[in-house]
Amino acid sequence: MRCVSILVLVASVSAAVVKRNVYTIENRPEKVSNAARFAGGLPPLPPKRSKTERSLRPRQSSVMKRQTGVSGTLRIDRTDVNQTVGFVSRTLDQNYGWFVPTNNTPDYLSVTIPTGYSMGSNTTTQISLENLNLSFASCSSCEYLTLAQQSGNHELGAGRPDYVWLTAGESSLPDTGPQYIRNSRSGGGLRYASESNVWSVASDGTLHAQWVNDGDHQVIPLTAAVNQELRSELSLSGDFGAFQHFGERGRAGPNTPAVPVKFTFVPANSAPDALFVMQS
Repeated sequence: MRCVSILVLVASVSAAVVKRNVYTIENRPEKVSNAARFAGGLPPLPPKRSKTERSLRPRQSSVMKRQTGVSGTLRIDRTDVNQTVGFVSRTLDQNYGWFVPTNNTPDYLSVTIPTGYSMGSNTTTQISLENLNLSFASCSSCEYLTLAQQSGNHELGAGRPDYVWLTAGESSLPDTGPQYIRNSRSGGGLRYASESNVWSVASDGTLHAQWVNDGDHQVIPLTAAVNQELRSELSLSGDFGAFQHFGERGRAGPNTPAVPVKFTFVPANSAPDALFVMQS
């Protein structure tokens, strides 16, 4: 009888040991070998991935790449006759820092209109400059197509020969009137009365510009002009007739008046609609 009791005790202890081993394998499979797992009736461990395999897997990023706009050039067309003058040049006038026309394709200015801007609306926007040649203008922060006026009461409109230059300049707030920001016309650091949030783009790509007067805050639509016999500068005025006949830049001589022009945005790709919100 005593021998039977001892055998029963040994069998109980062995069963407990086996049970403990099985518990350990099931709950800590990564700590035991495949041989031990097989002994406990468990499947083998999954194969380990090497560091090389993990590094080759493409990473998933939570940051989306957003489009900043659509790029293109600005064609200059006369509006009194069917004639293209050229394109706005990326190289500013060496002495005065304003934009001039060019017919040299590598010198075309590249601009970008923001994504989501509604072509055909009356909402104004800023147009950023992509490849501006700043070798003759000390203004690294001049990133936008800007209108600048040097003197006067900064008011344009009917009967006024006053005008603004087409320059590169800093960002300005919309509908607030002239702001003294840096622009490529500044030269030695002077700040001219300027506005950059002045552009609207028609559905056919035509650019329209406006100027908010300083005193009465009246919004004045502008007409662009060029006089190729007077340093080829590009100017805009609120009354083209007054500018042409009486303005300093409107007439270089009795037979060489400035001519009215318009700017047309020419997209660099063939499908600008993908980036613009078109108006019905």
